[in-house]
Amino acid sequence: YTYVIGSNRVYAVLSHCTLADNGGDGLHLISQTAGAWGSLTNSIVAGNAGNGVNLDGGAGVFTCPEGYNIFFGNSGNDLRVNGASQSPAGSSATADPLFKARETKPEPWYWLGSRESPAYKSATDSGNRGAYQNVPSATGTVLLIR
Repeated sequence: YTYVIGSNRVYAVLSHCTLADNGGDGLHLISQTAGAWGSLTNSIVAGNAGNGVNLDGGAGVFTCPEGYNIFFGNSGNDLRVNGASQSPAGSSATADPLFKARETKPEPWYWLGSRESPAYKSATDSGNRGAYQNVPSATGTVLLIR
């Protein structure tokens, strides 16, 4: 689980991240102060045992601007904001990202192994959605927290 708890406003900006196969929510932010938000862009949220993204606050505490993401196979809601399900933006997809295992690396291995993946070259920067792969000086992040 990833928890950020605070009495102050919580702000989180995730771009080109892969939140996959966590034992609970892929991302769980908690705030009690109105004006909190979690922004998610060009990311993959898949196979989490809880909600994909859970922004936990009272009515009107969190907003969740998001777009160009892939949501798939989360046991709870893909997006849960202030206790209610939020539909992904029209630019986001709810499809299998088609992760592939490569070489001797153990599964699961979060590699987009083919052009058939809905994450392939479909990000706002014309790259892949999710954590950067095979990019020198990579700046994306794979978050696998168990």
